[in-house]
Amino acid sequence: MTEQQIIETLATNVMGWEVVNSEVTGKPRWFYQPDKQFCLEMIDWNPLQNIADAWMLVEKFEDSLTLESWEGFICEICSPVCVRAHEKTAQEAICKAALKVIGQDA
Repeated sequence: MTEQQIIETLATNVMGWEVVNSEVTGKPRWFYQPDKQFCLEMIDWNPLQNIADAWMLVEKFEDSLTLESWEGFICEICSPVCVRAHEKTAQEAICKAALKVIGQDA
């Protein structure tokens, strides 16, 4: 998968967002409704590069996620079975483990 495909898969299948490509920039814009009354927009969301964005994924799995540093970073998510990812950065480990949970391989 390309980096953009990983990001789109995580945004739609883990975060539950809808994607619309901007007519002006061509970049994806993510839309979600936290409470059916209004719509929020995320621009330039990239959990592979930005730890704050990756941490949004962590919040989706907070009861079943462990993250440890050992020759890089290991992320384990148990939801319902346990999967692990070992990557160079914490955000990459989080993203790869989240992909495994939803049955995708990067």
